[in-house]
Amino acid sequence: MNDKTRLGLIIILTITVILMVIALGVIFLIKGDYSRVTILGPLAIIIVVTAAVSLYKVYQRVKQGFPLKDERSKGLERQAATWAFYVGIYWLLILSWLSETSYFTAWGLAPRHIGELGIIGMALVFSLAYWHFSRRGGRV
Repeated sequence: MNDKTRLGLIIILTITVILMVIALGVIFLIKGDYSRVTILGPLAIIIVVTAAVSLYKVYQRVKQGFPLKDERSKGLERQAATWAFYVGIYWLLILSWLSETSYFTAWGLAPRHIGELGIIGMALVFSLAYWHFSRRGGRV
């Protein structure tokens, strides 16, 4: 599969996720759960803007003839994924301990939110690690 086809699939997947988030927000509005909409709305806007900027930059690079992924970016992904995995294990362990305390319930969270918070934490660690390793330079 060539890079333009792969980029097209990424754009379609991104649009699908954005539409699902919008649908979830509409469902919360219909149900009258405004507290979730106030959290979901700004988060959705941040995700949409970040995705649009990132996809535009990637599209411009592919349009200029650069590969979608090269050896360096694959190495960066490996390093960031390793860090996200290791930090994620400890993050999930901390969340499981905190789920039994009043700190967890004070934020209105239930033990069922551990999985969601774990995924969000691992995604943030991956993003930050990828950014750090790409800025650091040197060998990957």
